[in-house]
Amino acid sequence: MSDQLVLSPEQRDRISLCCLLNDVDKVGVVDTFALLAEVAAEHFPEI
Repeated sequence: MSDQLVLSPEQRDRISLCCLLNDVDKVGVVDTFALLAEVAAEHFPEI
């Protein structure tokens, strides 16, 4: 069972983005999209 808990870095990034999206109501839509853009620029510089 423990091998199912091993995540690739990309999977961890996706989970982090999902957590950020869950916080939209707390942060505000504009701030959240700005933050997502920053995170995407850091993690996926090729975009």
